Amino acid sequence: MFEESLIERIKELVGSFLEMQNIELVELSLHRQGKNLLLRFLVEKKGGITLDDCVFLNQEIGAILDRHPDLIEESYILEVSSPGLDRPLITERDFVRNLGKKIRVLLKNEYEEKYEYKGEIYDVVKGNLLLKKNSGEIISIPLENIQKGEQIF
Repeated sequence: MFEESLIERIKELVGSFLEMQNIELVELSLHRQGKNLLLRFLVEKKGGITLDDCVFLNQEIGAILDRHPDLIEESYILEVSSPGLDRPLITERDFVRNLGKKIRVLLKNEYEEKYEYKGEIYDVVKGNLLLKKNSGEIISIPLENIQKGEQIF
C-alpha cells in the first residue's frame, strides 16, 4: 500500500514535466535493490526514445525528486529507459501506439474457440481491438479479454 501511494505521488510530481516534453509514462515501478529503493521509469514518445532522452529525463526527474526530500526518505536509484520492442502490449494505449504492426494476442477467455490470434493491428475502437488476420478477415476482440499482446518480428 505504501508503495502504491508513493508511486501516485511521484507520478503527480513528474507528470506535468513529462507532458511538456511530449513523453508518455508507460510504467513507474518501485523495487528493493539491496539497501536502496529502485525507481524505474519506462517512458515512450512518438518516434522513439533515445539514449540522450533517457539521460536528460534522468537528470530532470532526479532534480524534481530532490526538491521534495520528504517524499523518499531513503536512498534510491533512479532508472529511466524505453520499454523496448519486446514488451507486452496490455493497455489500449499500447495497441494504439502499435497500429499497423503484426502481433500475437493471448486471450483470457476463448473467442471463436481459440485463445490465441495473430495478425496486424487494424484499429482500436470503443474498447475493442480490430485485428486483421493473415486471411484478410478483420475480427473484433474486446480489450478486456486480452491477457497480453506481443509484437511479432
